[in-house]
Amino acid sequence: MISIFIDGDNCPNLVLDYTIEFCKTNNIPLKIVANRKIENKNPEYEMVVCEKTKDAADNYIFNNADKKTLVVTKDILLAERLVKNDIVTINDRGTIFDKNNIKYRIQDRELNFQLAALGFGGKKEKNYNQNILEKYKRCLEKTMIILHRRDSL
Repeated sequence: MISIFIDGDNCPNLVLDYTIEFCKTNNIPLKIVANRKIENKNPEYEMVVCEKTKDAADNYIFNNADKKTLVVTKDILLAERLVKNDIVTINDRGTIFDKNNIKYRIQDRELNFQLAALGFGGKKEKNYNQNILEKYKRCLEKTMIILHRRDSL
């Protein structure tokens, strides 16, 4: 059965709200995994609260996701681990991670850390808004098609 996991620690509320409603409408099990309880007005998901240790939520997701799971995460290192295991992974901005683009994302991450260490601050993220949410919605729908194809094989 297809399911969705959200890395909830830094996920925008707009993404959480939309994904919860999407899963409810489409009868898709949803787990929100984080190091703290995330409150939401819609209780139609399973909340998994992990220890407050480094990578506890990431490790839970990695150890429990399978090829019929879609993972939503901003964490590029978690995304890299998942993609290597052929787990469909997207971010909250509408990017589907794959073996080709993940290496460039890792390089960008390292460059941003180096720039920040030199005092240049690195790349700043734009505020999350409806336009970005629309990209996420389209991406979520595309990835569900991919997962349904896998599920029918």
